[in-house]
Parts: sequence; C-alpha cells; structure tokens
Amino acid sequence: MTTSDKIPVNVFSDHLFWSYNREAKLPASLITEHVISYGEIEDLIRLSKTLSPSVIKQVIISKDLNDKRANFLLKILLDNEQK
Repeated sequence: MTTSDKIPVNVFSDHLFWSYNREAKLPASLITEHVISYGEIEDLIRLSKTLSPSVIKQVIISKDLNDKRANFLLKILLDNEQK
C-alpha cells in the first residue's frame, strides 16, 4: 500500500472524519495525518494494522509530525509489530 492508496474512513472513530461521508475513501496520507493528530489509541492501533510501517513513517516524515502521538506510534506500535 502507498500513501496515495484509498482507505475507507468508516474503520476509524466517527469524530476523525465527521465532515466526510462515512462510506468515503481517502488517501492513506490524509488518513494517517488525521489519525495521528486526533485519533484515539484504538485508531492508532487500527492504523498500524492497516498500513505498513514504511508508509506510516513516510507520512510522519513528510508532514513533520514529531509530536508525542507520532513518537508513540513509531516506538511502541510499529516497533512491536516488527519483532
């Protein structure tokens, strides 16, 4: 999967994509950015199971998402999946 591939918004919390139709499919980069910025822990876990670590890391680097949530996703969720 790449950052331009489409992901359905209805697999994540309703509040993340409230302005979109629940059946909409958005680019992985937009989904990743919203989930990291505003998602619940369940959304972060779901994102880590939906996208490959390389795609998530690519979005974090390209969007300069260097906050606690991005670091949590990188260090805790993605590192554990690779072990």
